[in-house]
Amino acid sequence: MTAQYQLRFDAYTRERTTSETYRVPASTLTNGFGAAWEYRRGGYSLVMNGTRFDRAGWRDWGSLEEGAVPPIERSYTKYSASLSRDFFINVFQKVHFNAAWFGGQRLDRFAKYQFGMFDDTRIHGVPASGVRFGELGVLRGSYSLNIFEQYRLDLFLERAWGRDRRSTTCGSRSRGLAPP
Repeated sequence: MTAQYQLRFDAYTRERTTSETYRVPASTLTNGFGAAWEYRRGGYSLVMNGTRFDRAGWRDWGSLEEGAVPPIERSYTKYSASLSRDFFINVFQKVHFNAAWFGGQRLDRFAKYQFGMFDDTRIHGVPASGVRFGELGVLRGSYSLNIFEQYRLDLFLERAWGRDRRSTTCGSRSRGLAPP
């Protein structure tokens, strides 16, 4: 069991192409306090993680013509669970399987999950495109041939499913997307 603290600063500025009727979000510090639990046995690894984030300051943002985006919570929670299994074929070869789920509460567009190179939600070949999800499920498989840390061949097979539940003044809508 581990405890964690995260500090991040998000700076939002007006670009020269930003409409004059658009209110930019407030730049803010965000503090995150959380815990993780990890269990390893017999080649299996189970990891669960949860973190609550609190923004130091926040205000409504969006197009003033259409009305600002509804007030966004200053705090949000992110959590995840992951199960992995490694199989060693011989001293040079390994097969890895992983299933992971990422979710949260009160996630806005700045806090949702996205695919990124250094994130737990990384998918090989899928760039950080700005597409964000409130919930994300990932299945991964890989084969590695590693000869004395000099020559290495990795093959990956990965699949992700995302869901983004958004609320609007007309009710709620759901959108799903499954990258290739």
